[in-house]
Amino acid sequence: MEKSGFFGGDSFREQNYGKVERDETRKILNVVARRIVTYDTPVYVSEKVKEIKPKALHTIVQNARDAMRELGIPLTEIPDVIIVSPEELSTAWGSHNSVLKTVRYVPAILEARFCERRYTEIHEMWHLKQDYEAHREGWPDITDKNYKDYFKCPQQKCEKRIKKLGITEENVGDISVYAWRTFQQKRFDEVEAEYEAMQRTKALRWKKEDRDGS
Repeated sequence: MEKSGFFGGDSFREQNYGKVERDETRKILNVVARRIVTYDTPVYVSEKVKEIKPKALHTIVQNARDAMRELGIPLTEIPDVIIVSPEELSTAWGSHNSVLKTVRYVPAILEARFCERRYTEIHEMWHLKQDYEAHREGWPDITDKNYKDYFKCPQQKCEKRIKKLGITEENVGDISVYAWRTFQQKRFDEVEAEYEAMQRTKALRWKKEDRDGS
């Protein structure tokens, strides 16, 4: 029996969580992936991911859209979602690419605890928000040719905000080890994304503690 529904303005079709139907192949950086035909927006699964359950795939896409709503990003800006194998993304659960307008996730993200998973989702979608805000301020489409010039835009903006928030070399480690490391590299876009992820998951933990009475 075919089920249909809508999430965030995008339709999806699934047959009782049956087989994921893969269509055209596309090479995206080091990943060869096939598009999933049951989604209207571009969703791809790497050929190295031999199996992913339709429910898991739907959850990953839904979570990305939920994070966009939370951050005030129009769903028309949703990036291509690419599910990759651990060997294709070995150092993190997720990764955002401004030039290709893609976000990559490994299936294992769904095995993480809720707040840890949400941390990654917010972090990657915050990079999307940085790009979106740059476009609103008049920056053109981001390409390989103009990326170095574009890169200065969020860096300068994020550095000002980080200073305003009182984040310094001495206390940036309170956010995360990754925030400390990227602060040393002057990757202020990453520091800001880590800060937002920390603040928003902290709020979720407080809500859970209040709800559980702990």
